[in-house]
Amino acid sequence: MFVLMCVLYVRISGLFWPAILAAVVMILVGFFFATVSGNLVGFIGSSNNPISGLTLSTLLIAALLMVALGVSGTSGVAAVLGVATVVCVSSAVAGELLQDFKVGYILGGTPQKIQAAELIAVVVASLVMYFPLMLLHEGNIRAGGVGFGGADLPAPQAGLMATLAMGIVGHDMAWPLVVVGILFGIAMIMMQVKESHAGGGRNVFAVRHHIRHLRRRSHTLHWRLGRQAPRIQQRAKKRAWKMPECWSLPG
Repeated sequence: MFVLMCVLYVRISGLFWPAILAAVVMILVGFFFATVSGNLVGFIGSSNNPISGLTLSTLLIAALLMVALGVSGTSGVAAVLGVATVVCVSSAVAGELLQDFKVGYILGGTPQKIQAAELIAVVVASLVMYFPLMLLHEGNIRAGGVGFGGADLPAPQAGLMATLAMGIVGHDMAWPLVVVGILFGIAMIMMQVKESHAGGGRNVFAVRHHIRHLRRRSHTLHWRLGRQAPRIQQRAKKRAWKMPECWSLPG
């Protein structure tokens, strides 16, 4: 797999040693960030897996290494985005896999069957998503647009990642904003911001709190309703009508 990724990075960037370094960074960062993703999914659930933050962190690391090697231009940006893409997918799959392992264990599944199902799901999902997206992109270009990233097909997260990659590799990055974000995260950890619950608070670094404010309510409505389902069920059980003993059927 590592050799194939090296060949792919050499292909998309047109560079040899920077592509090899990009593949090494992909392996190391992907391994650690997959662990981080699984840990955070255990705290806040797979629906709020912080894939964007992990991908942006990977992008910063890879871009700084490309700059250190003296790589610039389109080749450097392609290598950086290639690394960020693989780490993004690995983090997403890692979080979902851990959730599936938990549910599978409860339902009596085995790790072998769960992993086989995950491999099939990844391949099928990739094929199902690729062709519609390709048709949308090419159709928008034929209609006079620019494809994804334009007014008709906005892609804010992808645009942000591309802007970061081009800014760092092109030596035109707003570093004060990046430093402020890093210091803000460190401050939240040092202050041990806790999420309040009925049974007490727990330190989750205010991850869910910030997700609630950064995400649109329409994007999180499904899991908000899902959190209310157990409470509604418990209330329904408490108020359930009990049949009098005189009505019970003879045993």
